[in-house]
Amino acid sequence: LSRDFVAEAVDVADRFVASELLVTLFEAGKPVGSLRVSSTALAELQREFDASYVLFARRGPVGQRAPSIVKTIQEWLRARPGTIIVSPDKWMARHSFDALLARNTIRALNLFTSGRHDFISSSALVGFFNPTEDLPGADREAERVAAHFRDARLFSRSLASVSAFTSAPAAPVLHLAMHGAFDSANPLQSKLLFHNAIKRLGPGDPNAVYAKDMTALPLFRGRDLVFAAACQTGLIAADDANESEIVGMLRPLLSGGNRNVILSLWKVDDAATADFVDEFYKRLAATRNVRTSFFAAQEEVRRRYDHPYFWAAFYLAQSN
Repeated sequence: LSRDFVAEAVDVADRFVASELLVTLFEAGKPVGSLRVSSTALAELQREFDASYVLFARRGPVGQRAPSIVKTIQEWLRARPGTIIVSPDKWMARHSFDALLARNTIRALNLFTSGRHDFISSSALVGFFNPTEDLPGADREAERVAAHFRDARLFSRSLASVSAFTSAPAAPVLHLAMHGAFDSANPLQSKLLFHNAIKRLGPGDPNAVYAKDMTALPLFRGRDLVFAAACQTGLIAADDANESEIVGMLRPLLSGGNRNVILSLWKVDDAATADFVDEFYKRLAATRNVRTSFFAAQEEVRRRYDHPYFWAAFYLAQSN
């Protein structure tokens, strides 16, 4: 059971127009490695990355060869331990660098938006769970979050409505456990489904929250953490002119001043997501450290479910 209702193939994705790929490694603000791919080599590399995405999102055989450029990047990183900050542009943004590089990674919108905002200011949390009443894992999430954060304000099932969302009290942490839908044709129409939402893509659903409206909603601004535990919330697409590289939910959430954002790259498994959320909030309640809690939860889910489909679906983005 996944947290998506769209019956399209998982490998349907926006096709950016790109003539080359430039990969650069920076250390202490200085470039220390660079690689440029263009022409037929770029087309072949895109095919390799597309195959890896389908492998992860469809639970394909894990022995499949990684994209050729990954080995080069791993060599760059071999003598550089610790977490890597990744700023993926255009079509690279839908790939799991935690899985591809076998390293802990943090995302940034671009080279100028990376920051360290690891800690939440308090354990106050507001959450919305299973508003469409068909995700048992989201119900379990609500129970576990309530156990870890005793002063949390939770809205479940029919209570998880758009009106409740727009009037709920502010808290440092916002959690959303529900269906999500990414619209690659019109990414700002990507939406989260609250109670009585329409289970299909398209504008004008009064019971959904669209990406285009997120910066106008108080709960989507100035949070220490926004965790959207829904499907494909972290994907992006091109605009009509193929100029803007970050169109989807990530840009409005980070531009709204939210310091940590956790989003997904494919249609996540309902049960595994509940396990991830349980581990994450258990550790966050004890440490208030988003970064270490995220990677610890990822490692615990990987121990239970070895395939990247389960443990690599989410990424953590931090803003400056």
